[in-house]
Amino acid sequence: VIISTGSQGEAMSALYRMAFSEHKQIHIDAGDRVIISASAIPGNENTISRVIDELFHKGAEVIYDRHTDLHVSGHACQEEQKMMLALVRPKYFIPVHGEYRMLVKHAELGKMMGVAPKNVIIAENGQVIEFTKKGILSESSVTAGAVLVDGSVGMGEVGSVVMHDRHRLAEDGMIVVVIPVSSYDRKLLADPEIITRENHGKLLRAEPHRLEHREEQGEEQSFELPLQDHPAQPDDPPDDHRNLKNTQIPVCAGRRESVKRREKRMRPSVDQWLAEAKAAPGAENCGMYLTHCGTVRQSARAKVRLGEAEARSVIGMRFSYDAEKVAAAVRETEALEGIFHVRVWLNEGELRLGDDIMLVLIGGDIRPHVVDALQFLVGRIKSECVREEEIFA
Repeated sequence: VIISTGSQGEAMSALYRMAFSEHKQIHIDAGDRVIISASAIPGNENTISRVIDELFHKGAEVIYDRHTDLHVSGHACQEEQKMMLALVRPKYFIPVHGEYRMLVKHAELGKMMGVAPKNVIIAENGQVIEFTKKGILSESSVTAGAVLVDGSVGMGEVGSVVMHDRHRLAEDGMIVVVIPVSSYDRKLLADPEIITRENHGKLLRAEPHRLEHREEQGEEQSFELPLQDHPAQPDDPPDDHRNLKNTQIPVCAGRRESVKRREKRMRPSVDQWLAEAKAAPGAENCGMYLTHCGTVRQSARAKVRLGEAEARSVIGMRFSYDAEKVAAAVRETEALEGIFHVRVWLNEGELRLGDDIMLVLIGGDIRPHVVDALQFLVGRIKSECVREEEIFA
């Protein structure tokens, strides 16, 4: 017998993690019996239903109906409250805990049991209650509610200016430009990246010489922006390793409504990659280029690879990768016979159906070499370098 938390569908509870196969020690299998001895707290019905549905998906027997006489409420009934009031016989009565309508009913019960109406107060959060020789008073209030916590300054010390700026960021979005620059010679170590955080309105796509606008809802993207190396200039301060005045990056921002919590990337342009490959050293030896573009599909892995006809449909994927292993796989591919150009891009974060997972470009001398290299690299990446977690409907 396992006694577990999670009767209200809490995302970090043990039962939730068992239901969604996230628990490290316990797994729910067909034939297991799960008894949920609890009443749904108002507002938790949807999360509880998701957990119960997932348990049924796993073949478990779930007993949860309120009519099965499994659960006894931890709250006192009206007659028990009357008994408590009769035993204590309070002079003052202040109902606490519960929705406002419940406080009103509790106050009415107190008056019915003999507490003077003037001595019964239903208080709001922050309302100050004073007890004096003359009686009970409630004429003032203090600030109450959510406490803002900031790691840099402590609790309750976030000023109005800071909150105003954070509200603006949440409403309008922001753009972050990431430029990896060598502290030794100020050359670019990798392609710069423009990251937008937005939800609604104009989505920005960065290109080497322009910014295009297109309408899209609910997106959060990051973009690769290839630029040329910018070496240090004679008049640059010698100790300023972040001086990038010679790097020209077009940036503009439109209004955003709110900030999404997704971190996926936009696939680079295949045409741009091909153009750069044909201009790279060794391109004169390439007689063929092949690309591989993987996307999130609806058919589950269990259906297409294992033949499970009843597998559920996929609605998304959580995708991540090990950059060092990917780099090692690329180096191995570059060492294959007849291969002169290898380039890989991988997405990350929570992806939806149709989102791009990876883009691979291989250039080589003849078709057999290029086909073998593409199959080798994609197979190595899928089997050893990435983590794919399917999200089901």
